[in-house]
Amino acid sequence: MFFKKFFVERKTRHAIKKSTVTRDNISFRKAQSIGIIYSWEGKRKAEIINDFAKEMEISGKEVQTLCYSRVDLKIVPVKVDFFSDKDFDNFGKIKSDKLNNFKNLRFDFLYHLDTLPNVYIENIMALSNARCRVSKADHTKTELYDFMIQIRGTVGIDKLCQEILHYTKALVNNVQ
Repeated sequence: MFFKKFFVERKTRHAIKKSTVTRDNISFRKAQSIGIIYSWEGKRKAEIINDFAKEMEISGKEVQTLCYSRVDLKIVPVKVDFFSDKDFDNFGKIKSDKLNNFKNLRFDFLYHLDTLPNVYIENIMALSNARCRVSKADHTKTELYDFMIQIRGTVGIDKLCQEILHYTKALVNNVQ
C-alpha cells in the first residue's frame, strides 16, 4: 500500500508537469456539466454532498459524483458510485474504466469536496480534463486546482459546500 501511494503521488506530479489541458473559467450560469469527487467519511457527509449535487441539478447542471473509500461499501444505505485504491495498479496507474471515463470527461467544474488531502483524488484531479478544478484552499496544492476557497474557522463539509457554491456562483458569473 505504501509503494502504491508513492507511485500515485509520483504519477500525479508527472501529470501536473505534462498536462496540456486548457483550463478556463466560464460563468456558472453557462456551465452545463459538473463533477463532484470526495472521500467517504460516513452517511452524513454523503447526504451533504447529495444536497450539494441537487442544488447543482436545480440550477440546470448535469452532475456526476464519485466517492473514494478505503473499505468495501456495498451495504451503504445511500446510492453512491465508489472507487478505491484497488482501482490503481501497484505502480499507481488507473486500471478502472470507471475512473478513466470520469477523468476524461470535460466537466465545466470539477469539485473536490474534502477537508483532508487524498492522494488518489489528487491524482484524478491532476489527470482530469475539467475546465476548472475547485477545492478548499491548500497552498501546497495550487497546481492541482484552478479555483480555491479559503474558509476561516472550523472547516466542516457543510460549510465547505456552502462557501464553494456561494463563491463559484458569485465570482465566476462576472466572467464573460
